Amino acid sequence: MSLTKIRSGMLSGAVGSNTSLDIGNSDGTGAVQIPSGNTAQRPANPTPGYVRFNTETGVLENYTANGWFKVSVLQPTISGITGTIYSGNVSTLIITGSNFGSSNATVTFSGANTASVTNLTPTSSGTTISVNVPSSIYSIASGSQIGVAVTNTDSATSGAYSMTVVSLPSGGTLTTSGNTRIHTFTSSGSLTVPTGFNANASYVIVAGGGSGGTGSGLGHGYSGGGGAGGFLSGSTTISAGSYTVTIGAGGNSASGGGAPGGSNGNSGSNSGFGSLTSIGGGYGGGQQSASGLGGGGPGGSGGGGTSNYGNSSPNPNAPGPGGSGTPGQGYPGAPGSGTPGSGSSGGGGGAGQAGSYSPSSSISGTGGNGLSSTITGSPVYYAGGGGGGGAGAPGGGAILGGIGGTGGGGPGGCYPAPVSNNPTGIGTAGTTNSGGGGGAGA
Repeated sequence: MSLTKIRSGMLSGAVGSNTSLDIGNSDGTGAVQIPSGNTAQRPANPTPGYVRFNTETGVLENYTANGWFKVSVLQPTISGITGTIYSGNVSTLIITGSNFGSSNATVTFSGANTASVTNLTPTSSGTTISVNVPSSIYSIASGSQIGVAVTNTDSATSGAYSMTVVSLPSGGTLTTSGNTRIHTFTSSGSLTVPTGFNANASYVIVAGGGSGGTGSGLGHGYSGGGGAGGFLSGSTTISAGSYTVTIGAGGNSASGGGAPGGSNGNSGSNSGFGSLTSIGGGYGGGQQSASGLGGGGPGGSGGGGTSNYGNSSPNPNAPGPGGSGTPGQGYPGAPGSGTPGSGSSGGGGGAGQAGSYSPSSSISGTGGNGLSSTITGSPVYYAGGGGGGGAGAPGGGAILGGIGGTGGGGPGGCYPAPVSNNPTGIGTAGTTNSGGGGGAGA
């Protein structure tokens, strides 16, 4: 039979290999339905020239002497993009859609500048691509429009998905570690988050450390070390707005001693970020020659207590208690020894450890160690407690001031001086911008 043209209806039966077909429809809306099925349903004994639609891969395929090959092209589409293009900083976009292929995909960014990232490997059956925004794109000013498109291995390209370049937060001293931007505040201010920005941010908030107490002699013996400022860390979501940043100062030095007499130290001030607050460190206790002296003050970490050596009333050698710390921010200070013949006072508490009771009869209590954070890109310790002050018995040798805790805690002073670890006998304040407690007598 010689069949030359079919205008409508269905073609059935066998058609010879030499038959020429002209298939059409007068109104241009017709179509030819060919066999379809998944890969497992391919003909068992195909011959070159077979054509079918593969419902599993979504393409038209034909059989050749070398096997089955696709005829139609996969058209990629983008349904959404997670992530943001920031002006001035690299970011990662997660592109979702369909027909991205299994390898060698290309993502093209177009706008004020144009850039392509090639040889990307889609995941999740060709429905997801992860791509870092190129530098030529994130150098574009905020507010600019960028089109993002995907080209697959069939050389088919999706429509452009429109994104807006967003500016970044500002405030404090800006540094970077890899792709992370770090805002460091050493004085009060604000973090300004622009419209369109939304991210999960890590924070470390350290309050001011308390100062150590003073005692008799040079103003250093018989007194407790200052407690470290509260250490608060975690993460929070930030979005458009202005966040108040408060930086708490360390406690002022106590007034000088002089036998008989002493002064409590001063508590540090609170620090805060938005609604988050870390508590200032507690003061170190001063020599108990007057009412109200001797005990360390409460705070983020508590101050150390005085030894009270040498007082005869109302309770000879009664030690001053250590101050309490704030749960989740720091530990208590240690009490003074109260041992007859000893002038060993307690160390201030730190963010990671309580202040110590006098470790021996020759040295005062050590400040509690602070905690380490890598928020700046490398490990840094903060919020160590101040060392307690030491004083020897009349006519005896000096008791060394206690060592400050790791994280900026200052060492305690001693009386009489000089001694091997402290030529002046004067205590040392906590390290600036560490939240460390001051040593006794600082």
